[in-house]
Amino acid sequence: MTAAPDIAKYLQDNLTPPGTFIIGTNIFTSQMPSDPSKAICVYQTSGRKPDPVETTEYPGIQIIVRDTVAADAEALADQIFQLLAGAINLTINTRAYHWIEAQGSPINIGQDDLLRVAFTISFVVMKDMD
Repeated sequence: MTAAPDIAKYLQDNLTPPGTFIIGTNIFTSQMPSDPSKAICVYQTSGRKPDPVETTEYPGIQIIVRDTVAADAEALADQIFQLLAGAINLTINTRAYHWIEAQGSPINIGQDDLLRVAFTISFVVMKDMD
């Protein structure tokens, strides 16, 4: 299983205020729909090569945050960054995640055709192979 659904679940369970972000409503994986305007999408990207001896893998994760208000999009991206960057020893959906490493700070990637602002954050995770 890819890491994106696990990270989406972790965001759903840990973003504040609780109950604000829900998978399938405003948290998505692999493809962000055009609605709602305030949304998060978690994508799996290439990371590092797996280690079959240690039975660990290192997928990349890219998270895009979108909102109509730039300051709100940035604040949510920062909250996600603070939540994930440097996290260690997590269990998500019964899978062990040893660490999550940020690849940089959140980046403003501009506006879409509906003038919604988006930020992106990239991570590499170390997890047990399924």
